[in-house]
Amino acid sequence: MKRILRTLAIALTALALLWSAGWYIVADRLDTIVTAWVEKRRAQGWTATYAGLTLEGFPFAWRARIREPVLDAPAAKPPFRWSGPVILLDWKPWQAERIGFDAPGAHRLVATDPSSETTAALTSNQATGEIVFGGPDGLKGLSAHIDGAILATIPGSLDAPPDRPGIRIDRIDAAFDAAPAPRKGSADSKTPSTRINASILGMTLPESVKSPLGRTIGSIALDATILGRLPRAETRDALDAWRNDGGLVEIDRFHLGWSRLVLDASGSFALDRSLQPVVSASGTISGHQETLTALTASGALKPGEALIVRMALTFLEGGKQRGDRPEIRVSLSIQDGWLYLGPVKLLKVPPILWNR
Repeated sequence: MKRILRTLAIALTALALLWSAGWYIVADRLDTIVTAWVEKRRAQGWTATYAGLTLEGFPFAWRARIREPVLDAPAAKPPFRWSGPVILLDWKPWQAERIGFDAPGAHRLVATDPSSETTAALTSNQATGEIVFGGPDGLKGLSAHIDGAILATIPGSLDAPPDRPGIRIDRIDAAFDAAPAPRKGSADSKTPSTRINASILGMTLPESVKSPLGRTIGSIALDATILGRLPRAETRDALDAWRNDGGLVEIDRFHLGWSRLVLDASGSFALDRSLQPVVSASGTISGHQETLTALTASGALKPGEALIVRMALTFLEGGKQRGDRPEIRVSLSIQDGWLYLGPVKLLKVPPILWNR
């Protein structure tokens, strides 16, 4: 019996030593991955720095703690800078293409739109998610969950504070897949290139925004697939090539919940020969009567206009209900620079000015 126990103890000790050695070998591999990624970004003209890198998680996890990371990408489309106090990267050697991340504390993402010279900053209190590497461009997918975010414009330097109160967002959930499965019935020219699934919960507009529906938008959600090779830049030539390649955005679901108004729709988005939007969508709306009352009370609609619209909405209801509220089915479209509700031309849509 003693011999068996002694043999078992030796075996367990040897196994522990082997596991410890393996952990440090894998940890060294993770260190190499992070360092190689930073060097590759530098070779692309980006600036990637950090104050320190430590490896932790022994014995059952491999985690890199990167202190004070800064990623500056002036040559990206659009140019951006990301920084924060610390980011944790979790990696499993049996899922080498996936890296989980946790970004606690106040992280800041700043991006600039060169065409309008507008710079926006997104700050968050907590962000978690996963990065999936692979595919022709090196990045196959990304998912992120962001809590306590503020989106605001900033003047001048990327390090400047916001120049006005921003939009507060309770939670953002977003995911994109750069190698989605083919859609059933799609032609080769309409192969999916990217799938996007995003939702926003609790968006509060600044006090300066006066809206008849209130400053808080309860929920926004989008589930869409981009067909055709995605353009690498928002230039006229790139977008024209995407359009000629059968470029199309199939919107499986768009949802808006704002005060009593609830909109659910699906449809498609494309570009015409002038690279202006062509949209065809249909869906359901509830809370429209309460919304109409709010628009009338705010002066956005004159009493006579409101009466005509209310009569039309009542006719469209046709007895359908969403819970205890009437619901109507509508079709929306944008073509030739106009927004249509069914066959009725509603308003002119400002043209999009693309980069040359």
